Formats: sequence, C-alpha cells, structure tokens
Amino acid sequence: MPLSNGENKGTDDSDMSLRTIASSTPQMPLINRLIRIQRQHQLDQDKSIEFVTNLQCLQFRRDRSRKRSLDGEPSGPLGLMRRSVIDGSKGEFVAVSWTWDPAKGFESGEPKGGFRVEESGLVEPTPSGVRDSILLRVREYMSYRNLMDQRDRNVDHFWIDKHCIEQTPGPEKEEGMQAMDLVYGKSKYPIALLARPVQSSGELELLAQICRGHLVDAESGRFVLAGTSRQTALAAMQLLKDITDDLWWTRGWTYQENYRAFLKMVLLVPHDPALNRRKDKRLFGSLSGQLCIPSQDFHARATKFCLAFHAQYYGPGDQRLYDSVMLRTKSYRTLSDEQIALGQVASPQAMSPIIFGDVIQRDLTRVWDRIPIIANCCYYTALLDSEGLEEAGESLSLSILALYLMNGEILANHLKDHADVERTRELTAVAFIQSQSYQWFRSISLEGGRSRNLCFIKGCRFLPTLMIEGILTKGHLWAIEKLVRSEDLRPQRHRRRGTLESQLDYIADRLRDIGEDWIASQLDLVTAKKPKTFSQNWKAWMAENLVSALNGGRDLKVGIARLVNPKRPDRDNGALFVMEEEEDSSVPDLLSELFSHGSSDNESSVSGHSETDSEEESSSEESAESESISVEELEEEEQTLVFTSFRERESDWAAELNDLDRYVSMAVTCDDVGSRTPRLRTTKKWIWGLNFFPGQPLQDVMFPWPEALRGL
Repeated sequence: MPLSNGENKGTDDSDMSLRTIASSTPQMPLINRLIRIQRQHQLDQDKSIEFVTNLQCLQFRRDRSRKRSLDGEPSGPLGLMRRSVIDGSKGEFVAVSWTWDPAKGFESGEPKGGFRVEESGLVEPTPSGVRDSILLRVREYMSYRNLMDQRDRNVDHFWIDKHCIEQTPGPEKEEGMQAMDLVYGKSKYPIALLARPVQSSGELELLAQICRGHLVDAESGRFVLAGTSRQTALAAMQLLKDITDDLWWTRGWTYQENYRAFLKMVLLVPHDPALNRRKDKRLFGSLSGQLCIPSQDFHARATKFCLAFHAQYYGPGDQRLYDSVMLRTKSYRTLSDEQIALGQVASPQAMSPIIFGDVIQRDLTRVWDRIPIIANCCYYTALLDSEGLEEAGESLSLSILALYLMNGEILANHLKDHADVERTRELTAVAFIQSQSYQWFRSISLEGGRSRNLCFIKGCRFLPTLMIEGILTKGHLWAIEKLVRSEDLRPQRHRRRGTLESQLDYIADRLRDIGEDWIASQLDLVTAKKPKTFSQNWKAWMAENLVSALNGGRDLKVGIARLVNPKRPDRDNGALFVMEEEEDSSVPDLLSELFSHGSSDNESSVSGHSETDSEEESSSEESAESESISVEELEEEEQTLVFTSFRERESDWAAELNDLDRYVSMAVTCDDVGSRTPRLRTTKKWIWGLNFFPGQPLQDVMFPWPEALRGL
C-alpha cells in the first residue's frame, strides 16, 4: 500500500553504481550527501502506540436487508461490517494481508461492493471497495478458527488496511501507515490471502510431500534429495514457482507484513472444494476450499527443498527455478543452520543486508516506500522522511545507504588494496552494503547446547552519528594485557555438575591466585542476585558464555583487559575476554538471520558430565588445582584492542517501536590510541567478554569511512 500517490521527484538510481551516483554531483562528495540526508531528513521515532491500543477494526454482522429470491437463493448484499475499536496490543484480532490489485488470471474481474460498511455519521452502510472474494475468505477463516480452537474465546474482529486506515492523504493516514508493522506484529491471528489455487489432486499431493519434508534428507549437515527422481524434483520446483509467482509474493508491503508476523502468519491457499476429502487435515487444516499453511513452516520446507535441488541439479533452467523460488521463500534460519553445520561460518551473520536485497526486488507502486519497509523489517529506530527525500530530489540509493548507517549497522573499514576499492565503487548501494557489511559476528554459546543466535546478532549495532571523518560512536576501548590458558581457569570435571554460581566461584578463586582480586570480586557479584536489568542480564549471559567456552574443551585463552585512557583513572575497571582459536574468516555468499532474547536461569545446573567419570581422572584434576597458573604478560605492541558498547532499549514498548538492546564487542586496530577520539578500524574478530567499568564515562571513538567511499 503506497504512502502517497504523488509522482516521483527523487531519483530512483537503484541500478546505478556508487561511482556513477557520485559523479552526478561532483561539487558535493558522496559522504557529504549522506550526512545531508541524515541532518535534513531524519525523523523521530513517532510510531503511534495509541493507533494500536485504540485499533479500528471490523466485525461481520448479519445484514437484515439480505433476502431470498423466488428460487430460494439469498440475494442482495453479502454481509454487513460494523466498525469497532479494540485494544490491539492484546492481539485478539485477525490481521489480513492481501493485494489491492487482483492477481491476473485468478482474481481478474471479481466484483466489489457485496459487503457493506457501517460508517459513523451515515444513515446507510456504504459498499466496500474490497473484493467480495477477499472478505468471504476472511469470514470463512474466522468462523473456522473459532470452531476449531474453542479453548480461546471467539475472535470477532479483523483488521484490513483498506477500511482501517484513513485513506485521505494527511497526518492520520501517515500515522496509520507508520504503525502497520505494529498491527501485524501484535495480531495473534495474521493471515495472507494467496490467489493461485492448488489445481489438482496431483498438485495437492506434491505440495503435501514438500510440506512434510519427504523429498529431502540431511546428510552431514547438507540437505539432499531423498531418492527423488529428477521428474518429481522438477515438478515440485515448478509447483513452488507457480505458487510464489502469485502477486502476493512479489509486493513490498506484503513482504513487510509477512516478515513482522512471520511466526504467526498463516498462508491461505485456495483449492477446489472437491479436493477437501483428499487433503491431509493435520497438515493443511480442514477449512473448506483453502489450505492453512504456517508461513514459517512453508519457508523452511521450501528452502530445504531448494537447497537439496540446487546441490543435485544445476543447469541453466534449474538455476532460474532455484533463483525465483529462493528469492521469495528463503528461510534465513534454515540457510544459517546449514552454513554452520557445514562449517562455512562459525556463527550466524547479520541479516539486514539480505533484507535490503529482498526488499529492492519487490514491486511497489511508489519505490520510495522501500525506505519505511526496510526500516520496519530491520527494526530501525532512526527513520527517514521518504516523502521529503523524494520531494528534495535526493538519491534513493544514498538514502537507503544512509538509513543503514544511521541505525548503527557496522561496515568493515579495514584497509583493502586498490583493486578491491575500485571494484567496490562499481557496486550499487545495496550490493555495497552486502559486500562491506561486517560479517564476523559471534553469537554467544550457553551451557546445555543453548545459544542466543539469530535475534542476538540483530542487536550488534553502534549508536552512530555520521561525520565527514567517519562514523562517530561511544563506548569503551580495552587493551588485553594478559592471557591465561583455558585449562588454568576451567572448572574441574566434577565441578561442572554444579550451578553456574559454583563454577564462577572457582574461576574467581583462580583469578585471585594471579592477583586479579578486583575482577574476581566483580565476578562474585554476577550471580549474587537474580538479574532484573539489562546490565545484570548481560553480565549473566556473558558469565554463562565464559563458563560454556571453558567447559567446551577447546584450546582457547582468556584475555584480561584494562581500559585504555579511562576518563576516571581513580575507578577500578577490568574485563575478561574469551580468545578463540584463529579460524577461517571468509564470509559466505549466503547471509543469515537473527531474533529475540529472554532471560537466563542462573540457578540451573549447567552442562554436567557423566557420573561415570573415573575417580582416577577426578583425583588427577584435583591435584591440578594447586598448580601455578601460567600468565602471559603482553607487551604494548602485542596487545589486542577491543571496543565495546552497550545500550539498553528505552521502554517496555521498545520492541514494538523497533528499539533493541545494543551491544558491540569487537577487536579493532588503532594508530592513535592516546588521542581524544581514537580512530578505529575493524578486524575479523568479534570477542565477547565480561566487562566491569563502574562509574566510567563513555568515550568517543571514530570509525573512518571505508576507502571505497572516500574520494567519491
């Protein structure tokens, strides 16, 4: 749904290279244009909570003007819809995702006006501008849902943008458009109305095989076809392509709706009612004439099948099928899981660059709507006035790049050779983001195999301001002064059956043995109370990550660090960083996902080992406790620098307002450590740790622009 109907005045230069875009304004360097966009067109986070808590919805009501004709069939209006206001934050409504334009070949020529809406101030209800078939399907789904799930009270309200957002251009319409992502995110019952029907029993059975996962096996972390013939595999790929060629899959706004409601979204796929008796009701539900498929499941199954198909069949035609289906159905989580299982990456990578690429390939009536859609899908709080940018004739590509940077996304700015710089300048803005985005994040690992992967990576962002010199942000700069072998801090095998607190007590005692009494005292405080604040939760997660890393048996070291040039040298400070082994730092071609976080239970038992451990092993390990600890003191030129930054999200509604807890913990290089605003460059190391800096103010640091942007 477009934000406005005005003609485009800004420049849609999405297909142009950065060099070409820069050459269009030789009098103003590209970096200056990015800063101008930030200063002149940034919006405050103004999403309306009241729009959701006082949500305009519709209810179906019996239309008493509907009568029967002489042959006994009902005639007249199909139904009546009455407006009502509910507290949408509770989620007790159906949010409808649909396309305003009819899908060619399936919905063309369908009538409107069969349903009528009671409007305030009007005596007679007005005909609806929504296609009759859409509202009939919504009504049927609501009746079906209430019948099948009687544990919940009936859901009588639904939200559809055509009627529930003010359509007259102005502040009210803008308010509703900016809050659409909240509506789909809060709804407990979002549905997507697809138009392309399942057309035969053969298609129904093939789709069932795909959705059950029967066509795919997993071998050594890789998805492969499960004894599937080439004919069946091609038919399945073609069916997926036909389904995802549906108009709904191609639009930018429906991409946002699906993304924000993803875990709850149900895809409604029409079919001939004659197939009702043939469909697997446990898989597709029992709604007459429609399949009910959880969007998350469909994306995951389609992605696994595509990966298996791509691994076995790879010709020009196969590639086109694969590209088409993966563009619309890719599951970031599934891609990430396969990459990690195959050892291509050690941890999920940032998902934002993929979202940027996906959105620009969706169709929009107004291309500048890409900006709010990207912002909502990436959970951005720094917004841009897309209408103002368009009116001012700004570059759409540079506006998208500015949006990325203003929200703290991290660019790799370590130096590259001249050839790399020149090649990068020939990329489009979105390709530049995908090429230069920092991709060496590490998720944290918790005991018992738990992890804080996909959503956790989403919070790895700066708090930035764009400057001529680079990206200004705040945090703390640490220097790792000592290294301790993991075996010198690792709790002995019999101790690992204890609580997190008991294991941290052991580590603290070992730190006291080497004179780190203050850090040990801070470690004692981590589990002293049940964590309530972000800071306390953060320390608990990092403490568990430390214990998990030590118990993992890997050859690693723990770095003991101090702040570089602290503003309050009279205050104690210290940090423990987990120093992993050197690993392949290449970045995969396929990027990945992220998602949310919760609290950890510090009293739970963590990763106990077998009770059959021999007494001999236990005895030898007990004797090791009394051995001296080997500490490697590092010269200044050998010290690793680590930049850390943490910020708690600002309110209880922060998640709905796209605000996230933010955290950065990355190894950096610096040539001017003693300066007031050190200039930092990224490395290929993301190093998590426990940081203690009570009373220490934040320090300004500058991340210079990547060489590819300088001079343009």
